[in-house]
Amino acid sequence: VNDDIFTSGTNTKLVFESDVSIAAGKTIGSTSGSIQFDRNIFQSSSGAFSNIIGETITFETNARLGGAADSAFRSQLEVKASTINIKSNEISQLDANFIGVGSNASITLAGGDNTWTINADGSGLFKRNANATFSLENFTTLTGGTGLDTFNVTSGALTMTLNGGGWNDIFNISGQANTGELNIVGGNGQDTFNFGQLTGSFVVNAGGDKSSGVKI
Repeated sequence: VNDDIFTSGTNTKLVFESDVSIAAGKTIGSTSGSIQFDRNIFQSSSGAFSNIIGETITFETNARLGGAADSAFRSQLEVKASTINIKSNEISQLDANFIGVGSNASITLAGGDNTWTINADGSGLFKRNANATFSLENFTTLTGGTGLDTFNVTSGALTMTLNGGGWNDIFNISGQANTGELNIVGGNGQDTFNFGQLTGSFVVNAGGDKSSGVKI
């Protein structure tokens, strides 16, 4: 992709069934529709961040995000949508900014061990491995996958939902007063909740398997 690609119209869907190589600084966008990547998405050259903009953006199971492990440079992507689904476990050589659009933006991740760091203002980072760190901005729902999700959260003006998804997850909540409403969903598995001396509004739905219970 050496030039910008845009689609318009309600309920339009842009599907990339083969590898996508996007030039630095270029944009793939759907103003009010969805974009789906079935295969690899990476930059063809180093430089400015490339942009992916849509209502719903999905990276399917076989979609590798970023360049090859031996790439000479790191792919740089900025992804903006109200709903982002990352089903792929293949993430390498990637710098990415994920930005939620609207007041109810969500991001959902596939399996694998994930570490989420959420600041008091709701911004944060998601880390999959040493080669992949994403920044997060303006999301109200974060959902993990079937691996170990660790949420390190500093309370503040947070109104959001943290969902561990499947397996065993860890929620570390620190800070003092929270002026918003923090909804914590453990999901399946044996989940651990670590709370500091907090005040404010917190809702904890532990979930958990009957056989494993929940540690608090």
